[in-house]
Amino acid sequence: MAQPGADGRAPICFGPSGKSMD
Repeated sequence: MAQPGADGRAPICFGPSGKSMD
């Protein structure tokens, strides 16, 4: 399961850095 990135946005696609990549 994908975890919420540092941005804290909706769980779409999280990169290796854990940031949300829309």
